[in-house]
Amino acid sequence: MNIIEWAKFHPVLFLIAFFSLLWCLMGFLVARLSGWHQLGIKYRFSGKFDGKKWTMKSIGMKSGQNYLNIITIGINRTGLYLSVFPLFRFGHPAILIPWGDTIFVKKRWMHMEHEGLSFKQAKEIFILLPADIFTLIRDKKI
Repeated sequence: MNIIEWAKFHPVLFLIAFFSLLWCLMGFLVARLSGWHQLGIKYRFSGKFDGKKWTMKSIGMKSGQNYLNIITIGINRTGLYLSVFPLFRFGHPAILIPWGDTIFVKKRWMHMEHEGLSFKQAKEIFILLPADIFTLIRDKKI
C-alpha cells in the first residue's frame, strides 16, 4: 500500500501527520531565517532559569522575523535568557547569552531607528527587545 492509498483509508491520521510535519518545517525555517538557530548553537541553555522573567513578549530579529507574544525573556546576573512558547518551540532551543557577549547596537528596521542587542559570537544577528526590558538592560538595573 502506497502513501496515497493509505491516506484514502486514514484521512484524519494523514492530515494530522501532514500538518504536524508542516508545522515542524515552518519552525525549522523561521529559526534559520531569524538567526535563532545560530544563537542556539552558541548559547543553548538546558537548565532551569533563575531570574526575573517576562512571558508572552515580542521581539524582532534579522530578516524581518518577528516573534509576536510567544517569547519568554529573562534577565539575571549571568545574562539574557530567551525561550519560545512550547507550541512554537521546534527548532528554537532556549538560550542564555552571557552579558559579556552582548553588544548594544542601533539598527534601522521597518523605516525606524531601533536599539537592540547583538552578540560577540554571532555579530550578524540582532534582537530588538521591548523598550522597557531593553532600558533595564542598558541602564544595568538587573
